[in-house]
Amino acid sequence: MICTILKIHGYYRKLILLSLALPLTFSAFGQISDHPQDTTFKLDDKIKELPVFQLNDSLKFIKLDKHTILLESEDSVVVLEIIERLKTLVHQQEKDTSLSEIVQEEVKETTIEKKWSHKGNLGFNFSNVGFNKYWSTGGESAISLSSIVHYILKRESENSNFENIFHLGYGVTKQGEKGFRKSDDELYIISQFSRKTTGKNWNLSGKIHFKTQIDQGLKYSEDPLTNEEEAVRISNFMAPGRLEVSSGMLYKTNVEEKLEFTGMFSPITGKMTMVLDDSVKGTDYGLLEGKKVLSELGVQVNSTLSAKIMENITFKNFINLFANYEKMENVDVNWETLVVLRVNKFFHTNFSTNFIYDDDVNFQGVDDNGNPFESGAKPQFKHVLNVGMNFIF
Repeated sequence: MICTILKIHGYYRKLILLSLALPLTFSAFGQISDHPQDTTFKLDDKIKELPVFQLNDSLKFIKLDKHTILLESEDSVVVLEIIERLKTLVHQQEKDTSLSEIVQEEVKETTIEKKWSHKGNLGFNFSNVGFNKYWSTGGESAISLSSIVHYILKRESENSNFENIFHLGYGVTKQGEKGFRKSDDELYIISQFSRKTTGKNWNLSGKIHFKTQIDQGLKYSEDPLTNEEEAVRISNFMAPGRLEVSSGMLYKTNVEEKLEFTGMFSPITGKMTMVLDDSVKGTDYGLLEGKKVLSELGVQVNSTLSAKIMENITFKNFINLFANYEKMENVDVNWETLVVLRVNKFFHTNFSTNFIYDDDVNFQGVDDNGNPFESGAKPQFKHVLNVGMNFIF
């Protein structure tokens, strides 16, 4: 539908409106018609021929041609491309039909057509602390660099939603005389399709979630005999790699675009943990000796909360719970929070936390004699404070 609203007062209002409306209408039809027509005529002659009929005391139709009408009130005129129902209305002059209801229905049908949309952001963060050799209180110079790419691709319609998320974060830190070491490394891809049911906020949903890292992870320790630092590889790309496939019911609601909540219950969730690097111990991630894949079937519950606290401050909360049907008493937890403070269009500050408890991840302890032993699963916690640049695309 092509709709242009013009507010004009005075003696020449109708002539000016028609002179503006006709080129606009013919231009629009030239873009959407297979065989555009070149129509010219004198305005004075055409005005005499225009069929006009009143809907009420202050609203009436002026038909320009078989494709276009003017909807005129006391102080405005709306130029409309005649949709099928309006064509019938004009042709039959059905005065008992509510024009506003028809237009609203057609606009609704137009706006809910399936459309792709996308958005993303690219962030860079840098921090530096430096001392000279005479700094009395001591300390070590440090440099920290990190970057984040986050991209969302959606396709929405009246009854369904298809959302894809790509996220990559990587950071390094150099402290003192030591070389650069990894401080952040995360890669995940989420693809989720949901379709509305009879309930207003309820959807049937299916989701695929893949997560890994892009660089090796090293654990540093000092050899007590040589006093030299040693590095042992404990992770790498696809070591571990995790793939979750789930289906269930999704509940989604929002309040005036300031608060959005989603919750999903998935009674059927498949979880695969892969360790494809032979130099990484698979047993540290719950795999049996000599195996490269651990498969689990269980139930999953997750929720997200996004709130706009102030004009430039947002808060996000994400929690994921998974329980294997074979050991329901052990629940894997992944809880993330994020607070973003936007200084302006390009600069921002954010603070994030991540709490993880994974029953399959085994940690090693050291006894009184210095001998290592497996101490089982432990709570994991990470926090990150970033100040840097952010580009939205």
